[in-house]
Amino acid sequence: MEVASDDPDQAGRGLIGLGPNSASLVYAALGNQSSADSPFDRIFREYPSTPQFFTFQLGRHILTVGDQKNTGELTLGSVLPQYQNVTNQPKVEIFLLPDGFAFYQHWLISLDPNGIIGPNGPIKLKSNITHNETLVSLVDTGFTLAQLPHDAASEIYSGLKGAKLENITALGGEVWTFDCDQAPNVTISLGGQLYPVHPLDSSRVFIEDNNKTICFGAFQPKIPGANDPTYDMILGEAFLTNAYVLVHYGNLVDSGNSSSTTNGSSSTSTSNSNSNSTDLPYMQFLSLTDAKTAHAEFVEARKKLAPGVKGFYERHKVPILVGSSIAGGVIVLSIIVSLVMRRSRQRAYRHLSAPAPTGDTQMQMPMQMQMQEQHAGTAGFNNTGARYAHHPSSSLSSASPRGS
Repeated sequence: MEVASDDPDQAGRGLIGLGPNSASLVYAALGNQSSADSPFDRIFREYPSTPQFFTFQLGRHILTVGDQKNTGELTLGSVLPQYQNVTNQPKVEIFLLPDGFAFYQHWLISLDPNGIIGPNGPIKLKSNITHNETLVSLVDTGFTLAQLPHDAASEIYSGLKGAKLENITALGGEVWTFDCDQAPNVTISLGGQLYPVHPLDSSRVFIEDNNKTICFGAFQPKIPGANDPTYDMILGEAFLTNAYVLVHYGNLVDSGNSSSTTNGSSSTSTSNSNSNSTDLPYMQFLSLTDAKTAHAEFVEARKKLAPGVKGFYERHKVPILVGSSIAGGVIVLSIIVSLVMRRSRQRAYRHLSAPAPTGDTQMQMPMQMQMQEQHAGTAGFNNTGARYAHHPSSSLSSASPRGS
């Protein structure tokens, strides 16, 4: 398949899918043939000894502490030496959709009951998916802003000094704004483990057109474009920067034959010789944030934030990411892509999804990239509204242009 480059699909930019192969638009367009598999599925078949997982760490750029480059990491089939303990963390199984819905399978996980913890403790919510207190979340690095049920966002931010709910078009919709010296307290509970969120991730800085500096909550009340019948919320970069993440494909890998699984992932092919049909996909999270140290870093960073001072995105004219993809797992490439295949010790290796804004921090992968706004829907994102971009980011959405 050859597609000519155009604007905005310029040469050297694009999406490489990291999600389940069944969600790939290319795979579907070419009749679900193994020759149309996503890149990782093809690698797993060609190198059957490669463990069927990838890991990522998103770097944080603290804008008010200089312009140092904090890059992230993406590995295939191996774990970064300094984060080996991720394999000892609880395995959070992927929430598999019923038979017949493989095309909409994302990286979905279940939080612990009342797994969003705010300043006043666990926030009691009922899932629209499970109909109990266990919320189902999409994990997507393409969303700079996490997307929460409105009541959860209110519990986190409404008690802060100067807090008010505002509709800011440039940020995709409603956000909580508050005084910039306020440090929001957010923790996520997964697999029985607590993952504190750095206040420089839960609070962002935005410069309005009139040069006014405002601070807002990066755990955004779910905007309409982020609604989807398969999940309650989205854990985007605002959370993911706080963990080293391992994603294991399990039996969601195409074996290259016509057999299919019956484990709830519908027509997804069985895994190759490196796995078997009983291996369920899962994620593991290693916490990287110490709450006490994070608070001290927040205080120091905000001391240096003068009213009207331009943030990283404004100084460097970098577009802001307002979304990603929602039907598989995608990674956005722009200029440089560096995929680490530790097994060999060598470096190697269109329109999808929706919301994200600017802020005090910048999530970075080992690549330069841009993304365009799109919104989630029953069948993926519908492209609406203006464009935003986020300097180095990535997205775990669909396996080929479809969504995450």
